[in-house]
Amino acid sequence: MKKYLVFFLILGLFSANVCLAQELIQEPLKKPVPEKVKLSPLTHMWDWAWQKIKAAWNKIYYFLSLEVEKRKPEVKQELKKETEELKEEIKEEAPSWWQRLKDLVR
Repeated sequence: MKKYLVFFLILGLFSANVCLAQELIQEPLKKPVPEKVKLSPLTHMWDWAWQKIKAAWNKIYYFLSLEVEKRKPEVKQELKKETEELKEEIKEEAPSWWQRLKDLVR
């Protein structure tokens, strides 16, 4: 019996709060809140986050630009080596491709 009493007591308290909340939701606010006031904390948070993001991005950009400048000569040398290797491979493969094309036409 005691369990039922506690259950119905909690149920009654909960249902009263739900009814009160429904009334508050249905009634419009007496004084509408201006949009500027509503968005003010969000805009401040966004500005703060944007400043942090920009600072982090600037640090990353600075670090990467230093790395790029440091590795530029190495990359140019590698590129020259690769182009020379490709030219040699093309010289070796070109006659065989031409021969294959001739064989297909015959």
